[in-house]
Amino acid sequence: KLSNTKAGLDALFRSDLLNKLKDVMLTSDIIRYRVYELIVEVSTVSPVSLGYCANSGLISQMLEELTGDDV
Repeated sequence: KLSNTKAGLDALFRSDLLNKLKDVMLTSDIIRYRVYELIVEVSTVSPVSLGYCANSGLISQMLEELTGDDV
């Protein structure tokens, strides 16, 4: 698993790969939720992985979407 090592987390959260993930999230709701699912899975591995996920901005984006007024 990539998220089990610092090297894996560094690779997963490289700015170019992170930008591609954010771009692909615009494809559809299903894809966006799959990326959110990936972020939740990675964030549960360790406090370090949670930090990477939080710093990516994707956790706060997901929380904003979940707590927003859009039904």
